Amino acid sequence: LSTMALFAGLLARLYSLQVLQAPTFEQAAVQNSVRTVAIPAPRGLILDRNGTVLVGNQVVDVVGLSAYEAYLHPQVIPRLAKVLGVTPAQIKQDLANSQYSTYEPTPIATGVSQATAVYLKERVAEFPGVVVELQTERYYPLGDTAAHILGYVGPISPSQLAKLAKYGYAAGDQVGRAGVEETFNQYLHGQAGSEQLVVNAYGEVVGVRKRVAPRPGGNLVLTISA
Repeated sequence: LSTMALFAGLLARLYSLQVLQAPTFEQAAVQNSVRTVAIPAPRGLILDRNGTVLVGNQVVDVVGLSAYEAYLHPQVIPRLAKVLGVTPAQIKQDLANSQYSTYEPTPIATGVSQATAVYLKERVAEFPGVVVELQTERYYPLGDTAAHILGYVGPISPSQLAKLAKYGYAAGDQVGRAGVEETFNQYLHGQAGSEQLVVNAYGEVVGVRKRVAPRPGGNLVLTISA
């Protein structure tokens, strides 16, 4: 009787796991295999009254690392530090930035060489949690001309994020900090998109489930002349 009771208990447990709780486990498996990555929107250009670009964008490679993956694979930190020419302590300091989610890539290095970007992309199994993404950053064709008018951009602060999150802003967004960049930030910023990447057990991207394209910011024409 005791043996039959034991088997009956095992069968009941198997039925619960395979039938009753199957949808829950299936959903968990899907979540573990899909990584949602934000696609920053290109910031609008700032032009003078004749159409000369005063502030534009350039595309750079940005290396990011997930704090959660770094926790699961601590060896990735010294490996990445060696490739980037920084110390493991610097990477740990970046990962401690509370503005970024533990499960999403935290920017570690911006504007890395193409050789470094290719090296990391070709060795994803050796660098779990590391991603290399193309992002845009501000550049100034005329150098520091009218810098006091144009202002500059920087990472959104916690206090700014608390006010702007309802408008779609997220941690890591670049926002105007002074001058025209700050005054007309809502027009220049644009709206970020997103991409759901399907990854395997090694962290390799094997497909894209869904992609929402970003909406670029609007261009701004000033009355001044370069």
